[in-house]
Amino acid sequence: MYIIKLIEAYLPFIGFGFSFSVFIIAFSASMINKKKTKNQN
Repeated sequence: MYIIKLIEAYLPFIGFGFSFSVFIIAFSASMINKKKTKNQN
């Protein structure tokens, strides 16, 4: 039971870290796409 309570306590932090990493990956991908379009012009 203690481990389950511990997981429930840390789940919001894990979810925030996951969403934050996804945001960073999407942001870096959009920056790379912008650089590619600039190089084509």
